[in-house]
Amino acid sequence: GGSVAFYHQHPGYLGLLTHEVRLLAIAVPHDMSHLNLVAHHLGDLVQRRVTLIAPDGRVLGDSDFDDASLRLLENHRSRPEVQDALASGIGLARRFSASTKRDEIKVAIASWPGVVRISAPLAQVDSLVGDAQRVVLLAGLAALLLGALLAAAVGQALGRPLRELAVATREVAAGREA
Repeated sequence: GGSVAFYHQHPGYLGLLTHEVRLLAIAVPHDMSHLNLVAHHLGDLVQRRVTLIAPDGRVLGDSDFDDASLRLLENHRSRPEVQDALASGIGLARRFSASTKRDEIKVAIASWPGVVRISAPLAQVDSLVGDAQRVVLLAGLAALLLGALLAAAVGQALGRPLRELAVATREVAAGREA
């Protein structure tokens, strides 16, 4: 449905998120202690939500939650992006997050300690897309203005000899030599 359309409309942004989550996965230490702290550091680094999920769906670290809140999060095994990551290596989803109570884009990959997932609020994605659209609009307007100025300059340059020819033609027709 809407997710497929989103993927086709924003392949560059999804590519960026996929690249980021692959780099983050490399940075996760193979040590079960302090995974929530690791998620917080990685989230600060990329300015996105980072979640570390065990293969059984337990959330081991999440940059948006402290240790006490982390224990209250529901199991993530049934989340579509987690299921896809465990089944095929990568999972993508655009959905409402029950944990953060906002629409998010999620990219998850199978990696130690099970799944590493990065999330971006849809509002952030919309803002980036809006910024890109404004840049394209301004570039188009600048090109249009430049084109109009260039056309006026070329018109002046081509028009001057034609005006002179018209004046000379009228003078000849009136019986005067140019």
